[in-house]
Amino acid sequence: MKRFFLWMVFLAAGCGGTVELPPAEPVTLEVWKAMPPESKFEAATLERLKAGEPRLQKEAEWARFTRTVLIPARKKEFPKGLPRT
Repeated sequence: MKRFFLWMVFLAAGCGGTVELPPAEPVTLEVWKAMPPESKFEAATLERLKAGEPRLQKEAEWARFTRTVLIPARKKEFPKGLPRT
């Protein structure tokens, strides 16, 4: 019975725990341009880019960047659309 109780304690202690990931480092435009295409257009990467480039934090500048840089780069890297994962 004591073993069963200890087993339940160990099981309960291991379940439901959260793992905290370190915050991702901001990315500059130069670093973003050099990234592999598979990760360059991920939402998390784009958020890191916004955090790393102060001028892109304004909504109007982000929209302009999206139209003039992001969409053309994505079309060039993936002419048939983004690959499905």
